[in-house]
Amino acid sequence: MRKFIMTTAVYFWAMSQMMAQNISGKIVDAKGEPLAFANVVLLNRQDSTFVNGAVSGENGCFSIDSSCSGGILKVTSVGYKTIFKDCKGENVGVIKMEEDSKMLDEVVIKSSLPKTVLKNGGMMTTIVGSVLEKAGTMEHLLDRIPNVSAQNGNIKVFGRGEPIIYINGRQMRDRSELDRLSSDNIKSVEVISNPGARYAASTKAVIRITTKKIQGDGFGFDATTEGSYDEKKNIGGYGRLNMYYRKNGLELGAYAYGAKQSSPDEKDLQQMTYLDKIWNQQDKTRWKNKTETFSSRLNVSYQFDDNNSLGANFSFLRNPKLITDGKTEGSVLRDEVLTETNTSIRSEFGQNSNLSSNIYYVGKVGKLGIDFNTDWFWSKGNNKNNIDEHYQEVNSEIQNQLVNSTTSKYNRLIASKMVLSYPLLGGDLSVGGEYSFTNRNTNYAIIPNTLSDNVRDRIKEGMSSAFVIYSRDFGKLNMEAGLRYENVDFKYYDDGKYMAEQSKNYGNWFPSLSISMPFGNVQMQLSYAADIDRPNYWVLRSGVQYSNHYTYETGNPFLVSEISRDISYDLAYKWLTFNLTYEHVSN
Repeated sequence: MRKFIMTTAVYFWAMSQMMAQNISGKIVDAKGEPLAFANVVLLNRQDSTFVNGAVSGENGCFSIDSSCSGGILKVTSVGYKTIFKDCKGENVGVIKMEEDSKMLDEVVIKSSLPKTVLKNGGMMTTIVGSVLEKAGTMEHLLDRIPNVSAQNGNIKVFGRGEPIIYINGRQMRDRSELDRLSSDNIKSVEVISNPGARYAASTKAVIRITTKKIQGDGFGFDATTEGSYDEKKNIGGYGRLNMYYRKNGLELGAYAYGAKQSSPDEKDLQQMTYLDKIWNQQDKTRWKNKTETFSSRLNVSYQFDDNNSLGANFSFLRNPKLITDGKTEGSVLRDEVLTETNTSIRSEFGQNSNLSSNIYYVGKVGKLGIDFNTDWFWSKGNNKNNIDEHYQEVNSEIQNQLVNSTTSKYNRLIASKMVLSYPLLGGDLSVGGEYSFTNRNTNYAIIPNTLSDNVRDRIKEGMSSAFVIYSRDFGKLNMEAGLRYENVDFKYYDDGKYMAEQSKNYGNWFPSLSISMPFGNVQMQLSYAADIDRPNYWVLRSGVQYSNHYTYETGNPFLVSEISRDISYDLAYKWLTFNLTYEHVSN
């Protein structure tokens, strides 16, 4: 299978008019002048999830490779208010942006546009001293970084999907770590859309966040709270407290976060099934989700000198309430003839707990650089789902059915990574290795048990890898080459029994190469990398779960991994960027 993906900040207006499935338009400022470098994303109307996106070109024009499908366009740009617009056709016309007086207040004089540099396979944007310092939350900041969409807790890199996020060199495993950062804490953000040998081969994209170094000793704290209430009487809000103490290189920190959120989940679904007759199932779902979250974090670090630091942290996250309540009303047609109407009332209650810890050391011994991390993660969750079904075939009596199911999950992870670096032949040589072990248990039970079998499955996965990377500057030209070997041992158990056919062992080599060079104000970068997309645990599940009396859900434990080889070309001129990616996928 071959895929060709093109995400670009320069689009030819005439070409976009010719592409039948493209959404095209033009972004202008308050004076009607073309506005370049604006992020334009298409959102699903039902749940506001990211569908596709693009960046406006120098002439303000953009083109998104997707059909509207009744979605919503979201337009963001530094210094301008966010615009939401219904997507009703291929040509959405001219979208005028308004200046954000809050963001621009006293910023135009003191700050400048963010600077973007292409190097080592990534695109680094400097936040310090730019208007992005005033973006506010991390979600608002990331949403204004080139080729990134961030909204409603979902972060996507255009054309690559959900990224792995690193904060100060350590992988983020708890989403609350972003919540305790704000834009004025950030030094730079690097977006890597074609990660090389340094990262796990399953990584499609990486965002590396570097914070400012906090100065001064003593005690300090900051606190934030926010509340919301909408027209549908949904109440939400959060509060957080961050405290720290620093003295002579020692830093102690404590963080607490609590939130309560309520959000609608509304969908209109249609499912067509082609048998001897055409079955058309139409469902109108109106649910409401309620979530309560509490998280806390303790951390300690000690900086021996400018080159050596040691630290550890421990985090706890608890969801005491994960509630879904609502109703689904539907109908069933066979060959366009109504045969049944149905109503389903759902009540779902869940709880979840996570514990995690990290120990790290970053330092130098002579010329040898050492970067070591160890993570431990534990989680446990349970869910109770009650479905009260009422369905009636035409000219028949109404039928009632009450279905109760429970799901429990238990997960453990331990992961370690070490990277050693040393100057060699005018460049830098890095060698490293990773090891991780995951143990996941899932239990599913249903009453009445005549509808589906109970499920008890277990997955054990061990991953070990080694990699080497060499980078060097040749005048203005920068080159980085890497090679990674990764072995994964995946073992699957069904009701305690080892399933040999569904278990797998992978051993693969992943090369990478990146070359970048500036020409005056123009920067160019060409990179190549191979990666792997392994099926996640959810789609590998073998148990059958009940949805309604027509629909059952299951995974496929026999799925195999797909290998992709990507070539990416980036070009940047001041605030204008161009990206072209070719991806070849096998299996």
